[in-house]
This record gives sequence, C-alpha cells and structure tokens, in this order.
Amino acid sequence: MVSDHDRHDLFLALRRHLGDRPADTMMELLPPVGWSDVARRSDVAELRAELKHELAGFELRLAAMETRLMTMNIATALAVGGLVLAAVKLA
Repeated sequence: MVSDHDRHDLFLALRRHLGDRPADTMMELLPPVGWSDVARRSDVAELRAELKHELAGFELRLAAMETRLMTMNIATALAVGGLVLAAVKLA
C-alpha cells in the first residue's frame, strides 16, 4: 500500500520534473487512498439495484399505510357525523 510519505515523494518528483501546476493536477487525479477503496461501476450498479429493491418495498408499505389512514379518516368522519346528529336530536 502506498503511504502518505510515498505520495509526497511522488509529488515532489513531479513538481521537480513537470512544474507546480502539472504536479498539482496529477495529484488531484490520483485517488486519495488505495485503489481497493475506490468504487467500481459494478459496485455502483449493485448498490443501485439494492436501493431500487428497498424503495419498492418502502412504496408497498407506504401504500398500505395510506389505505389504513384513509380508512381511519373515513371512520372518524362518520363517528363525528354521528355525534353531531345525536347532539342535534338531543337538543
């Protein structure tokens, strides 16, 4: 694994041979850590598939919650309407 000291030595050599701007550019293009820590396109595709699957499950749960909420709202409206009618009859 390349150490920070090795990276700094590389930067100094690049600066010596290429100048400041090209050395800075080259160091910015290099990954900040080892290549094993850089995500590959296949990693991103796999993560996208997992997120798509999780989102589909979430959407199903949300739809079920919406149905339950609508049912509870209707039941509450009917109950309040019944109480209003009862109050009117008693008055």
